[in-house]
Amino acid sequence: WRLSVETGNLRKWDVVPSECVSYVEKYMMTKGQYCEDSKVAALIILDYVKTLKLSGDGKDAWVFDIDETLLSNI
Repeated sequence: WRLSVETGNLRKWDVVPSECVSYVEKYMMTKGQYCEDSKVAALIILDYVKTLKLSGDGKDAWVFDIDETLLSNI
């Protein structure tokens, strides 16, 4: 399960398996790694955004895919 999560290949799981709960808790809450990983991802996106050329006509748009990663309830 944990390897599937880390490689983005998680399928058919409704809940975190009980033997993985402490790992998820440490990652999400107590060790700060989730926050650090999120910061790195945000910096990568910001670097990319700086390369974009906007048309300047006011019709440019940002589309955000809000999913369980962004709206985590753990």
